[in-house]
Amino acid sequence: MLNRYIFVLVMLLVTACSNPNEFRFGANPIEDMKKNDATMKQLPASDLALLSKYVVFMGKRKGKQQPHPASGKTIKQVLQDAKAWQAARAADPSILDDEDTKLLAATEEDKREFLRTKIAQMVSVSFIKRVLLPPNPAANRNDPVIQLQYQVVNRTDRAIVTLKGKAVYIGEFDDLIVEHPIQNTKVIPVGGNIIVTSGYLVSPVWPQMSKLAAVPDGKFTFTFVPETLILEDGETLNVPPDRQRASR
Repeated sequence: MLNRYIFVLVMLLVTACSNPNEFRFGANPIEDMKKNDATMKQLPASDLALLSKYVVFMGKRKGKQQPHPASGKTIKQVLQDAKAWQAARAADPSILDDEDTKLLAATEEDKREFLRTKIAQMVSVSFIKRVLLPPNPAANRNDPVIQLQYQVVNRTDRAIVTLKGKAVYIGEFDDLIVEHPIQNTKVIPVGGNIIVTSGYLVSPVWPQMSKLAAVPDGKFTFTFVPETLILEDGETLNVPPDRQRASR
């Protein structure tokens, strides 16, 4: 009989642990989310995105001596609070004062930085070289073409099926030279790497690319800014767009 009770208790514990909605936050919900990443990933993507936004925002909004609103609650309960908070904001945006609006923007930026850092740990994109091809009327190419080569290395324990982001080139005086999209949908196996080549016309239509073609070696730096990473098991990391930057 005792063994039967022990078995039932163990099964109840296993069931509770396997249900992410029953996870209960401690005194620091933000740290709890980071430390229990595997549990958080079991949530639907939309729920996880809302939960992250709500927990970080409320964590920054509370006073130093105040407990976090999510402390002591289960994910299910916090999600109910988060959805009510989201609905209230949608119904009346004026409930957010100027300070809240700034804080919400900072929360979004924190989320972007967190996801960019996480993707950077899973995949690396490095600049290899640029090649300037002269005009070739025989090939119906009346302008020069600049070819940009990158190496993409898979540093995860799963194959990468999609990678999207931006290549950003900065001049020696911290001026933006040019940025362009990078997208790869070829499968990159665990520990593998591929070469991605992008080609652009060097013409007055895109003066920034002409600037990149003309700047001397060693006078620019390259940075890859990730936007989306999809792994073979379906895990997807999407960096929220920076709407303020896009509107400039």
